[in-house]
Amino acid sequence: MDSNPNKPGLIQGSAIFLAASLIIYLIRFIIGVIVARSLGADGKGVYSLVLITASMLLVLFNIGTGSALTYFTASQKNTPRRLVAFAFGAGAVLGVAGGVVFYILYLVFLSNNLLAGIDQRYILWVTLTLPLNLMAVFLSGILIGLQRFLVYNALELTRALLMLIFIVISVIMNAAASGAILSWLFAYVIHFFLISIYILKSVGFQWQLSRKEAQPMINYGAKSYAGNLMTLFTYRLDNYLVNFYSCVASVGIYTTSVSTAEILWNLPNAVSSALFPKISGLDETTGSLLTARTCRILVLISIPLAILFGVLGYILIPVIFGAQFAASAVPFLLLLPGMIFVLVTKILSANLSGRGKPQYPAYTAAATLALTILLDIYWIPRMGVPGAALASTVSYFVGAILALTWFHRISGLSWHSALVVERGDIPLLKQQLGEAYRSVRHLRMHPRA
Repeated sequence: MDSNPNKPGLIQGSAIFLAASLIIYLIRFIIGVIVARSLGADGKGVYSLVLITASMLLVLFNIGTGSALTYFTASQKNTPRRLVAFAFGAGAVLGVAGGVVFYILYLVFLSNNLLAGIDQRYILWVTLTLPLNLMAVFLSGILIGLQRFLVYNALELTRALLMLIFIVISVIMNAAASGAILSWLFAYVIHFFLISIYILKSVGFQWQLSRKEAQPMINYGAKSYAGNLMTLFTYRLDNYLVNFYSCVASVGIYTTSVSTAEILWNLPNAVSSALFPKISGLDETTGSLLTARTCRILVLISIPLAILFGVLGYILIPVIFGAQFAASAVPFLLLLPGMIFVLVTKILSANLSGRGKPQYPAYTAAATLALTILLDIYWIPRMGVPGAALASTVSYFVGAILALTWFHRISGLSWHSALVVERGDIPLLKQQLGEAYRSVRHLRMHPRA
């Protein structure tokens, strides 16, 4: 069994994830600007839809395996070497089967509606690389379960940097949308080989996972799968509906709004990534109190940040991306409140999943997805891109309400405890941030695997 007495705590782990997330977000933001400037709204729309499709396939065909591997690694319920073997085998089988199924679905149905205007070659490239990308996702789940946050984030950062380098090369070569998409593909393939080499050297490989050992993982993954899938659909399905009701240029406008607003996602994503494996190893009372305190502090931080980003973004979006993207400013403002609602949902859902109850986030995701689709169908034809943004924010609000309800039902803690800062939170936050800075600085100078 893999053991590491120096595993980072929640604040330190969150600081590692946040620092890496902000750097990666900056790189991706630069990539988005380059793509927008070089390809225009139409080209950026095509590029965005292809990458969103790739992300959807990773969730659609992993059947919850990634989160199951994180949970069972963190809770030490299986030997990591056996889980590595399971990750490679499951990724290969699910990737090949999923790629074939989706490509046929594209040819028969999707090419004429939700993916209209997308070159068939791009979809083929995405499906061919699906097995490698699934295996990389599963191996990443093991790294997070082992709480090797520095390694995980170093690999993610490497992938983002490679993609930036390839994008710059494609622009110099005037390779258009195909060059941008190939840049993504090459970066992800290299990332797969890097994470595979690290895992095999540091953890090992043992193909001895019995059906009895695999069944609990499959059961857990099945429970979390529906929630993860519906959550991603909630976040990304509107892009396809914008394409369906309008055109790929409108998708380029909308994805610019979304990618700019999603800077606020880095905070909850970083904390929830560190919180999930942490909760798996704590007793229920301690885990619930930690989650509530984390959530209310992040809400306090995020509100003034959203106001600041709103003012700056509204002014700078047309300057940075170009005049043809000026229409992204209003949807960006409409999305910002939704980012705070997403924060609450992500943090509380990480607690529930970490306690082995992923069905509750699934219930939340189902409700928000249904509402998102209904509002998108009603508002996008009438309001255009701002309608998609408004639909998302309203749905995120409902999702936060449901997440608070499940958290209260399971933990017994009130909504107030997860939303309103208490007297002792601020001094504790200052102390822990200081400790996190010192520990992360020490880790940077003396990295551990």
